Amino acid sequence: MRYYIKFSRHSEIPECINRRMNIITTSVVLLMPAYFLIPLLFDAVGVEQNAISVLLLLAPITGAVLMPYLMLRQIKCLTSKSRTAHLMCCPNCASRYESGLSKSIQCTSCNHKFDVRSSLLQWRRAILSFGSKQSGPQPRGTRTLPWWIFPVMLPVSLGFLLLIAWAEYSLDLGLPVTWFAWLPLVLYGIVTILFFKKLRSAKRFGILASKHDFLLCESCSYPLQCMSCESVCPECGSPYERDDLRRRWYELFGSYNLDEAMKFDVPLVVDRESP
Repeated sequence: MRYYIKFSRHSEIPECINRRMNIITTSVVLLMPAYFLIPLLFDAVGVEQNAISVLLLLAPITGAVLMPYLMLRQIKCLTSKSRTAHLMCCPNCASRYESGLSKSIQCTSCNHKFDVRSSLLQWRRAILSFGSKQSGPQPRGTRTLPWWIFPVMLPVSLGFLLLIAWAEYSLDLGLPVTWFAWLPLVLYGIVTILFFKKLRSAKRFGILASKHDFLLCESCSYPLQCMSCESVCPECGSPYERDDLRRRWYELFGSYNLDEAMKFDVPLVVDRESP
């Protein structure tokens, strides 16, 4: 998943992806309030605080994190299938169709009738928003921290805090437990600053690449749009593959500036003709 998902209207993405986005929204809206309501319910009925009650308390937050993760994996599988099929997939069921001259097609799998040009734009928008398995790595210098680092840091920080507390009260080591209580907050603050700093840097490089036809050297940011036959950067000597480099810069730009990226017709399938 791209770290800055942006699309203005749900009608601008394929319906099969739209359904999974609705599942993500529903799971978060329903499960997150349950995280705060369960303790109130325990107090109302007089449930003792034991291991089972703790597990019940963690269940909603676990579901609110796990369900979006599973749905986003399915979305990435759909965008990968569409990229493999040159974006020629039904927006309702993601079944591949054969290209033709007609402007509208009825899917043979789900009988859904759709406009071909609109479908191509929807799949392009989805690939730029969510990425795909064939996207490959982002250009060097623009890679950001993974989004899952935030939910992972919470149990790690709390586990470390519990370990310190156990060592203090069981082994009497004289550790400043009060100081370590601030550890999760400090770690979250540092990671958040790094996350948004790298995010801003990647967005700035994407805008710079768009001004040079999405051809920048990954090592030194030298413009390469005038080097039609070269495969080595004349500034630093780094090798590059023109079409793949252009596609990756375009996808980076599209993940942060989706509406602007949709104005460009950069092929999303390297070494093949784009539909």
